Amino acid sequence: MSEWSIEIFKNQFDSKNLAERFSYSFPQRPSSFFERVIESIDDANSKLFLLVINGEVKGATFGFRISGYQFEVWSPSYLYVDKEHRNVSLLFIVSVLRKMSTCIIDVSPTEDVRKILKAVKYTELSKGSFMIPAIMGVIKTLKKPRLIKCLSPIERFNQREDLIWLKSSDTKSLFCLKKTSRYGMPFYVLVYFDKTILKNYIKDLLFFILKINPLGILILPNLGLELDVTSLKSTKFYSFANVDKFGNFYSILGSEVTEVI
Repeated sequence: MSEWSIEIFKNQFDSKNLAERFSYSFPQRPSSFFERVIESIDDANSKLFLLVINGEVKGATFGFRISGYQFEVWSPSYLYVDKEHRNVSLLFIVSVLRKMSTCIIDVSPTEDVRKILKAVKYTELSKGSFMIPAIMGVIKTLKKPRLIKCLSPIERFNQREDLIWLKSSDTKSLFCLKKTSRYGMPFYVLVYFDKTILKNYIKDLLFFILKINPLGILILPNLGLELDVTSLKSTKFYSFANVDKFGNFYSILGSEVTEVI
């Protein structure tokens, strides 16, 4: 086996070439997307881990800091290893997770990575996702909306136009939706919420999305809840964690760059 090591990207390698390698492994994303992600790396909230063999990059993955918890949590995203070095993939993945943080949430890993996470005793937080058309919000009968737009309570997300923060007028609980799209279809991914009250607010979330875009689709993690609205289950949006101290809140804020649709 060749000598290999893990290095954190500090502009010691050609970022354009790295972006092209990522794009080759994830063809749904152009290399320009990965160039922007690499340029935005700041070490405090994002890092790029490199698999270096004989002085050359043969694999890589991003790490993003998740906000919304009382302790530090990171999430890996967009992992690739060159075909000729797949024999070190397992060691690379496990080593990166250990270097990244003591608390990890892996959002929407591939099926192969899911098997690895289960083998190293990660806990399954969500079993895929639900996709619910906003039109289901028509059946909401309450006259007064319970969810109102509000500012982000987390400073680093204040300027994010793709995030919609909502506050309950009843409980003051917060929800956050990420706006995205695929093939022209508008999606609203629930990336922050209180698990104990989620079921009571699904119709409110749908009603809010309906007012923005009647064609919108709500995506929320499948936490095992029985929903009382029509939905489509998806195998995307699985999430795993190496600790079980997350409590009542679910957050992937900061890791939503991951393709979850």
